[in-house]
Amino acid sequence: LLRILWRFGHRPPPLPRGYAGWEVAASHIVHWGLYAILFAMPLTGWIMDSAYEKAATTPMYLFGLFQWPRLGFIMALDPATKKAVHDGFGEAHEIIAYAVYALVALHLAGALKHQWLDGTKEIQRIWFGR
Repeated sequence: LLRILWRFGHRPPPLPRGYAGWEVAASHIVHWGLYAILFAMPLTGWIMDSAYEKAATTPMYLFGLFQWPRLGFIMALDPATKKAVHDGFGEAHEIIAYAVYALVALHLAGALKHQWLDGTKEIQRIWFGR
């Protein structure tokens, strides 16, 4: 949530001129994908954990720091539906984790391609104190 609030208050540096249309499009897709994951990952995990069969007797902690409430309407589902929700959102949570790896790899590959192959000072452009 803090990252998204930061983004609304701070515009990213503009892309250098001369990037191909596909590079600009790929950049926007990867960035918006990473922002979507900021919501999708915790929500799927929260729903999955709320559907855990022992959720009523086992507390959930946020990063091990403090107890976090579960979603009561999911805990109130019948056991068969709850298992289906748990399994489905657990699988989605896992797929999203792989998507994080893929998008971060694409993000890094793009930055390094511009830095080393294109000769654009990409890393200096996005680094602190630019």
